[in-house]
Amino acid sequence: MSKTLEQFTRGASEPRAWMQAGNDLLKAAWLIWDSKFAEAFGTLPKGYRGIPSELFDPFFLLAGFGLENLLKGLRVHQLLRGKQTIVLLGQGKLTTDLVTHDLTKLAKNTDIHPLLSHGERGILRRLTLMTKWAGRYPVERTFTGELNPRLLVSTDRRDIESIVNYIRAAEKEFWIVHRSTPIH
Repeated sequence: MSKTLEQFTRGASEPRAWMQAGNDLLKAAWLIWDSKFAEAFGTLPKGYRGIPSELFDPFFLLAGFGLENLLKGLRVHQLLRGKQTIVLLGQGKLTTDLVTHDLTKLAKNTDIHPLLSHGERGILRRLTLMTKWAGRYPVERTFTGELNPRLLVSTDRRDIESIVNYIRAAEKEFWIVHRSTPIH
């Protein structure tokens, strides 16, 4: 059974679907964290960097895609509120605001970026590289000289959770204004 353009547009325009996808991906990322990294960080000095693991890439990829979906869900809220298009009319393509893995750009587009600390902005940059290439391939398509994002820092979980809390607060504000219930 094929999807119609109307179904595609309806699905793309549903903030809750984006938020649910983000929540599901983050739950999977936290399962990896809790099973592989939590114990190690509990025994290491604060600020330690670099626990080697074959699960770095899957953790960062899932966390990055989770934040990406949450940010896109928030952006869909904002676009709908401003009566802007989500799907380019007649083309069956998402608006350019939603066609990116750049978490920093998404954070700026959703007005969350100014609220973020230096560490939170840093994890967004690293997760962006993970979602674009480093979580999936051994090297980027074209050499950029970017810092290797495969570095686990003891503050990563706190920073990711803090960003999620900013997104959820903005989402909750949206749903209060529009008299509905946010998804968590």
